[in-house]
Amino acid sequence: MFQFPAAPTVGQVFTPIPGVSYRWSGVGWVPFSAIALTKAEADTLYAPINGPQLFNKIQNGGFAIDQRNAGAQINVPAGPALFGPDRWQGINVNGTGVFSIQPVVETLPGADSGYNFTTRVVTQDATLAANELYVLQHRIEGYNIADLLLGTASARPFTLAFDIAANTPGLYTVTISNAAGDRVYVATFTINVPSVYETKIITIPGVTTGAWGVTNGIGMVLEWCLAAGSSYIGTPNVWGTVAGPRTVAGAANFMSGAAGTQLILRNVRLWRGAQDFGMGSRTLAEELQICKRYYQQIGNGQGSELLLPTGVTGPANPHVTSFFFPGGEMRSAPNITFSGGAAGYFFATAGASAVTAMTFAVVTAKSTLVSVSFAAPPAAGAGFLVQASGTTGRIKLSAEI
Repeated sequence: MFQFPAAPTVGQVFTPIPGVSYRWSGVGWVPFSAIALTKAEADTLYAPINGPQLFNKIQNGGFAIDQRNAGAQINVPAGPALFGPDRWQGINVNGTGVFSIQPVVETLPGADSGYNFTTRVVTQDATLAANELYVLQHRIEGYNIADLLLGTASARPFTLAFDIAANTPGLYTVTISNAAGDRVYVATFTINVPSVYETKIITIPGVTTGAWGVTNGIGMVLEWCLAAGSSYIGTPNVWGTVAGPRTVAGAANFMSGAAGTQLILRNVRLWRGAQDFGMGSRTLAEELQICKRYYQQIGNGQGSELLLPTGVTGPANPHVTSFFFPGGEMRSAPNITFSGGAAGYFFATAGASAVTAMTFAVVTAKSTLVSVSFAAPPAAGAGFLVQASGTTGRIKLSAEI
């Protein structure tokens, strides 16, 4: 083990033994050679030593968090995208088939979180029309890919890794694109043996063109293609500038399998550079807090749950109280909905009164004002809180990208 200088200056070279040198970059010690390397070579070969750990840019890549569905199977017919586990969606465009998505407890060793992301054929689609598309999608916020410098002359390579198993082996694709969809990389991989986990590690060169979000909007979109018609065929393993490609000629049609055919993802990771230099794992609590930046759900179907904190009634009905989001600040001001209606909530103070309406105003990323109307309002100045009166009572906050 080398003893590196404790307080180096930028550019300082340290040679612990003849022929081995390191230079301080201002972030970490980087292997140094008098032989000139191109930027691409340096990015591919080296990462800082004693510098900050690379972090996984994928959120809920272990699939343990499922706030919306509590682990239930979600069927995905043609129509709007549907969320399964947090941050992961199933998308069916014009498909005559149906597939399902679900986080499942892993029974085989090697899972980071103890869960996997299981996709099943519900209704077969053996013959694809040109405009049909079935994908699993994950979106990454711009802040989390800003260090890749995509769309600039200094763009860095990055690596996507995952474990995958499927009943239907063959050639598959995972697509990386920007928010506009006009910078698209269709990466190919092969599932060689049915129903056996295989680890895929794919390094993608940094692209120097295109607009890439680096704030709180969409930064990058990843899509694992289950099946796609001919309209979605593109050129493999190069950056394209035409929106649309999701597959390549000769790719497998997962949806051609009989009902119950499975494709399983787990341990999804994405990091800067071409090698994994000790990327750390997040705890369940850390992953949940990250997911709550995009979605929070208050009420889990147990009944009699506190949904809104104590407020004080005014002289008239409805009554207004402030509400700070319990999961912390969100990506942006969320869309707020609630389930249960008047039958799903009740007002409790000296007695109980049904809530006939709730509206939200002045919504920010941290809080909102809530206007609550009661069937039998109490006297002015009385304290109140809002609870779920049944298993359907929930408040849902969504700031998904």
